[in-house]
Amino acid sequence: MVFLKRSIVIFIMTFFVSVMILGQPIVGFIGNEQFGIFNGRHASLTVAAKRNDVFNYAVASRVGGVIFQATAIPMENAIGKILNISYDQLKEDGHRLVISYESFTISPTIYDWQLIPMVKLANSKYTACISLLGFPETDTEVTLDTENTMWAEFHPDLINTLIGFNLFFVDAMLVDANPDRMRKVTQYFKGIIPGYNDIPINENNSRIGAAYLNAILAEDESWDSYIYTDANTEIKFKFGINDIIFNGIPTYHFIKLDDDQEIVVLDQGLNIQIQNNLMQIRSINPIIYDLAEKTAQWSALFRYIKEANISSWTQFVMQIDRVKLQYSIETPRYWLRQ
Repeated sequence: MVFLKRSIVIFIMTFFVSVMILGQPIVGFIGNEQFGIFNGRHASLTVAAKRNDVFNYAVASRVGGVIFQATAIPMENAIGKILNISYDQLKEDGHRLVISYESFTISPTIYDWQLIPMVKLANSKYTACISLLGFPETDTEVTLDTENTMWAEFHPDLINTLIGFNLFFVDAMLVDANPDRMRKVTQYFKGIIPGYNDIPINENNSRIGAAYLNAILAEDESWDSYIYTDANTEIKFKFGINDIIFNGIPTYHFIKLDDDQEIVVLDQGLNIQIQNNLMQIRSINPIIYDLAEKTAQWSALFRYIKEANISSWTQFVMQIDRVKLQYSIETPRYWLRQ
């Protein structure tokens, strides 16, 4: 009876939310039940965590999840350049972003479905992107709550975006130290989305990466949570041929929460091990981690431009605010652990 009731509620919620976002192309995802993903009302995550705040108890115990807060640092040919930024809607999607300084102009490859949420994330005072540490907030949600239910909250500008959905995968990937459950999740998107699932996944490398991560997490009992973040990473950028070249990516940081003293202890040994094997972990699902890395990097670049050239940034944001998302996908409300 409980499962029947749950199915009826989810059907009704999904129908109404789908109606609300009509008018935008809907990205099809057909693996909800298999992966324990359920839709419903959306809860906003409004947490501003600067670099020194990410591993504070108040943030780590509240969010866990994904936090992107870095401001990019120019390197090599980008040092000392004042960047102008604009959006050219007449250009082909993927090349509408225009960045220039002096007589140099580039239109790097970034699709509208990536660009718009990244710009809004960078322009927001909130830096926490996704948390699975929320709580049921309505009577209906309380009836659905179990010890295996994890309630999802998203940055307000990442709700119903593919970036938000992807960062949900990043967060859920390591729950219960079991990456095997989620590593194939991107196979259940309907169709090819340019800039997302148009890159290959090597199944052998994915399986090996998941087994490696499962092994090191299962044997280390000094952590009870983690944050995927750029907090301990310097994201740098320089100019390539019609492109921005980034250096630095976010990664998982494993932590132990002391609820009595309200402190956070980083598992330094495990974190160094993770840092030294980023490519193996990335191989678990390069689609998921490629977009997560780009989200952190581009958001960091936009924060840099915002700080260095507020006039150009303000005009650019006004342009972006008039652009509708190319794709919409309903971000989950809760997730059932196995």
